[in-house]
Amino acid sequence: MKNNLENAFKDKLSNFEAPYDPQAWSSVKNQLDAKSTGGGGSSALKWIAATAIIATIAVTGYIILSQDKNTKTAEVSQKNETAPNKNIEQNANEKKAKTNNASENNVDFKEDDQNKLSQSNSAITNENVESESNEVSDNNNESLSESNNKNSSNPDKVESSSDNIQNVSVLDKMKYIQGNVSSNEVCAGDKITIRNTGSKLDLVRFEYNNETITLKKAHSFEFSPETSTVINFVNDQNLIVETEYIKVNELPTPDFSYETDIYEKGVPVTKCNSYGDYQELNWTFDKDITKSGEEVTHNFFEKGTHDITLEVIDFNGCKNALTKKVRVEEKYNLLAVDAFKPNDSDIRNSTFMPYSLTQRDVRFTLTIVDPRDNGVVFTSDDATNSWDGTDERSGKMTPSETVYIWKVQIENPLPNERPVYAGTVVHN
Repeated sequence: MKNNLENAFKDKLSNFEAPYDPQAWSSVKNQLDAKSTGGGGSSALKWIAATAIIATIAVTGYIILSQDKNTKTAEVSQKNETAPNKNIEQNANEKKAKTNNASENNVDFKEDDQNKLSQSNSAITNENVESESNEVSDNNNESLSESNNKNSSNPDKVESSSDNIQNVSVLDKMKYIQGNVSSNEVCAGDKITIRNTGSKLDLVRFEYNNETITLKKAHSFEFSPETSTVINFVNDQNLIVETEYIKVNELPTPDFSYETDIYEKGVPVTKCNSYGDYQELNWTFDKDITKSGEEVTHNFFEKGTHDITLEVIDFNGCKNALTKKVRVEEKYNLLAVDAFKPNDSDIRNSTFMPYSLTQRDVRFTLTIVDPRDNGVVFTSDDATNSWDGTDERSGKMTPSETVYIWKVQIENPLPNERPVYAGTVVHN
C-alpha cells in the first residue's frame, strides 16, 4: 500500500508543474533577505512558511490522487463496457459453430441487439453473461439430444459419416439365430422350408449343397433332400449356433398282378392283386374309377388298352404309385349269340336272349326289328321271355336265314358301362 502511494506521488510529481505566483515568491524572497542580513526572524514566521509549503503539497497531492482515481475508474468502466460485448459476441460465435446442424435452436445476435446492449452496459454484469452462456449451452445440448433421438428411431439405417458409436450399437443388436424348419422327418422328394421367424435384426445362416444361405426376417428357403441330412445354423464366423437333423424316408415300391377277360355274373372282370404290406392301397382305373384294398376287381367294357394305377402309403406316411397297361381283346356286348334254331332240342339254342341279361340283376328292354320294313317283331323286359322267331304282328314264324336287328336298353348300367347295346341275329 505504501509503495503504491509513493509510486503514485512520483509519477504525478515528475510531470507536475506548479503555477507561477508572484506574491508567493516575493514573500519567500523577503524572508531569505532578512536571514542573510542577520536580522533573523521570529520562529513564528518560519513555522508559518513551513505550514504553507506543507499545505500546498497536500492540496497538490489530493488533486493528483483524485485525478488518478478518476482515470482508473474510467479505465475500469471502459473494460466493463467492452467485456460483456466481447463475451456475448464470442458466445454467439461458439454457439453458431456448435449447432450448425440444428439452426432452429441457435440464438442469433443482431447488430441492433448489440447496440442496445452497449447502451445499457452498466446494467450487464458477469452473472448475466454467464447465464446467457449457460442458456446457449443448454440449447445446444437439447439440439444434439433431439438429433440423436431421430437417428435412433431407425436402427436399420447405418450412418456412413461420423457416428461410430451408433454403428457399434446396431452390430451389437444383430444376431444369428436358428431357422424354423417345416419338418424334421420327410419322405424322399418332399419339400422342406426353412424360415427366418426372428426379429428385424436377426439373421438365419446355414450351408446347403456347398452353398451358404443367409435369410433375413420373413424370408424362406425351400429344398427337397434326397437323403437324411444335418443342417448347421452358423454365425458370421461359421461357428455353429444350432443343429437340426432331417430324416428322409425312402419311398415304397408298389407292385401288383392282374388277370383280365374274365366274366362273372354276365359281366367282364379284371382282377388285381397287390404285393407288399402297406398302410393304405388305392387303385385307379383309366384315371377315373377308384377302389381300395389289397385285391380288387374292375369291369372294362370296351376293347383296347386300359391303365391300372396302384398308389400305396407305407407306415412312415410315404406314398408312391405304379401304373400298368391292360389289354382287353373283346368288346363286351352282353354275350349275345348271332344265330339260333327255333324248335331245337337244346333250349339254349332254340330261342334268342343275350346271355348276360339272364345272369345280371338289371332292368332292360329287348327289341327285335325287321330291317326290311323297320317293323318291330318282338319286345321283352323279362330275361325268361326270349324270342323264338315269331313275328308278334302276325303271330307267324319269320322267314329263316333272314337277318334281324336286336337292341337292348339298360336302365341301371354299371359304372363306366354304356346303356345301349345292339347287334344282329338270324335263325334257321
